[in-house]
Amino acid sequence: QLRATLSEHGIDSAHLPHGFHADLAPSYDAAPLPPEYHGLPAPRIGYAGRLDGRIAYDLLAQLADRMPHASIVLIGPVSPRLDPAPLDRMRSRPNVHMLGPRPRTELPGYLRHFDCALVPWRTSEWSRHASPLKLWDYLYAGPPVVGTGGPALAEYPSHLVRYASEPDDFVPAVAAALAGGADGRAERRAFALANSWDARAAQLDELVDVALATRS
Repeated sequence: QLRATLSEHGIDSAHLPHGFHADLAPSYDAAPLPPEYHGLPAPRIGYAGRLDGRIAYDLLAQLADRMPHASIVLIGPVSPRLDPAPLDRMRSRPNVHMLGPRPRTELPGYLRHFDCALVPWRTSEWSRHASPLKLWDYLYAGPPVVGTGGPALAEYPSHLVRYASEPDDFVPAVAAALAGGADGRAERRAFALANSWDARAAQLDELVDVALATRS
């Protein structure tokens, strides 16, 4: 979408996606169950990232209501600019657990032991042009991934990301992801490793070489 918008303004562009920090792979592989998870009933359905105006809190509240047996886990700081009302309505559910921010070095354990990882964006002009960096951590961590609100997520096959194009599809997509269990885990991890930042650097080199050759 960003390329299409730039093209409308006469700007040619190439798409270089985010990548995975492959040097972090061992910390995921060896990450134990976090202490906070011991008391949380499975399945653990989680989001890691800043809690701000991008998030569809009403959808998370619906998810908590329709899956009362599950634990909705939110990891990350709350933006001081966020209207507290939708956040308060969402976290009033007894199965919503806000764990607060965690250091980058501790996140692998929290992500690895999600049963489903979420990108629960609301639809906005920003989300139409965005691509979540956290997706690559989710993919290597291994749980099924469900996203909404960001059309870029729809570009991935469903065994990597289940995309809910409409709000009413979000909870069923999470249910389907949980029903699949560990299906696709190996493929998600391999895909993340194949799309490391080193791989992105090599792709950038190629794009620069092509651009220079075209100019000459």
